[in-house]
Amino acid sequence: KNKEPFYLDLNKLENKIKTRFIVNKYGRNYQLIGELIDSKSNVLDKYKDLALINQDTGLKNKLALEEFIDTLDRKEKYSFVVMGLRGFDEVSKNIGRDKSKEMIQVFIELIESKMYPNMLLFQIDKNEFVIVQLKDFNYDVTAGWAKNMIDHVDKKILLEDLPIKLELDCGVIHNRGTVTNYESRQIIDALEVTLERARTSSTTNLVVFSERYLDFRNKASQLEVDIRKGIENDEFVMYMQPQYDLVEKRVVGFELLLRWNNPKYLKESPATYIRQAEKSNLIIDLGRVINEKVFQIAKKLEGKEIDVSFNISPRQLLQPGFINELIMLRDKYQVDTNKIAIELTETLLILQLDLIIEKFNALKELNFKIQLDDFGTGYSSLNYLKRLPIDNIKIDKLFVDEIETSSKARQILKTIIALGKNLKMGVIIEGVETEKQVEYIRKESSTIIQGFYVSRALPMQEALDFIKKQVKL
Repeated sequence: KNKEPFYLDLNKLENKIKTRFIVNKYGRNYQLIGELIDSKSNVLDKYKDLALINQDTGLKNKLALEEFIDTLDRKEKYSFVVMGLRGFDEVSKNIGRDKSKEMIQVFIELIESKMYPNMLLFQIDKNEFVIVQLKDFNYDVTAGWAKNMIDHVDKKILLEDLPIKLELDCGVIHNRGTVTNYESRQIIDALEVTLERARTSSTTNLVVFSERYLDFRNKASQLEVDIRKGIENDEFVMYMQPQYDLVEKRVVGFELLLRWNNPKYLKESPATYIRQAEKSNLIIDLGRVINEKVFQIAKKLEGKEIDVSFNISPRQLLQPGFINELIMLRDKYQVDTNKIAIELTETLLILQLDLIIEKFNALKELNFKIQLDDFGTGYSSLNYLKRLPIDNIKIDKLFVDEIETSSKARQILKTIIALGKNLKMGVIIEGVETEKQVEYIRKESSTIIQGFYVSRALPMQEALDFIKKQVKL
């Protein structure tokens, strides 16, 4: 685990052969690069280069970076820029290995064309790279270089006809403060966690390292442990946000939203723990909990002419046995599956679209409804509406926010509503918060609205009481 070279005596016929192994981290696995130690030549480093080079690109790898850091004079001024392509994994699944390698090669050529003197390039993962800037007498210049690289990638077409546009995330670490005392492995950890901060930021693609970021990894590990315990202790519940039909003037549905009934995480955004669950196989276990609770609620609402909808992770959908799990729950609770809508966000449809279509067709055969969430915010394509068996589209809050003040926003919303209606699809408008928004929507269409104007998301008993009140809007 510490990746230090080690020695073994191996038996060959009557003789013992002394060997030396170099350990190399390669993707999720480890390589052992072995060499014979000839007593005559004793050339220990004959194959060492193999362990220090990325076999696809020829660039020096993470192990080489660690060894290089060990040689640095900690009193000198130098910086590290770690870079990663956001969205690479999703795109790679869609375009295949060969095209992915071609795209990475174009990206490497772009980096090399922009490198300053005294810069060295390392590849620490398939789509992650580190620049070491030696003799860095102006730290602002290095941070500026990283910002320029983000802009270059934004303008550069790395490969024609990509399903989504890739973005570059960058983290910068300067050799100052406590960093001067870090060992090479600590610097690698700091690089990885800084890049992770850039990836998860909603405001910037460039992050400069701070010591408190090292807590990020520890918190993530603890969060994963707590999610596992939360599943075991049945701490996860579903809140219900009403969906109101402006024509029928009643609640016709609920979106079921995950909440964590744990004092430690009551104020935490569900996106935080869902994202952490998606990084591991915990999303599969958590998804099973969600599925069970959805069917329980659907059973509670039986006979009330009310649908329920819930969002699923692509990893759940693509998991072998997912549809069988739903069939078992249908049989267990004896509910009408036509009252249950399964949502998938538009931005995630680039993941193995053909397989997703196949799964959705199977769900339609079982009488489930299919909803396309956040319509218009992702990689939009009318092709999705043509190929997917969609019952409803959900218009994102983004298209509602400005309809009170912007005629252009009103026209865009009107056009999207008309598109759904013309395609014989139901339309649900999310994020409705004011009476003026409702007035405009009511004037333009007969549709369903969801948002704080109707109600916030409610615990199950409060949601059932909300139905009984027969609120008229």
